Amino acid sequence: MSYLWQEVKGDKWWRIQTNDPAIIRKLRRRDTTRITVYCYNDPMMVFRTQYYKPEKAKQSFERLTSQKIEKDSVNGLLVAKTAPILTSK
Repeated sequence: MSYLWQEVKGDKWWRIQTNDPAIIRKLRRRDTTRITVYCYNDPMMVFRTQYYKPEKAKQSFERLTSQKIEKDSVNGLLVAKTAPILTSK
């Protein structure tokens, strides 16, 4: 699972939380993202990045995860359900 949320409503700073190794690799390569939370006993990481418009944040998150984005009505989070890629090896 991967999540995207705005730190403060109306602010330009956003957080991306994920435990998907492919997404973590992509975010680590970006100059515009910083690791804010690193878990020692879990592969989950939280990154901080900057978007000036919510539409751009959603579009970027959709491209990053390559999944359809859903909005969590309870918490107001954008959620992407990622599944591991299974191979025959």
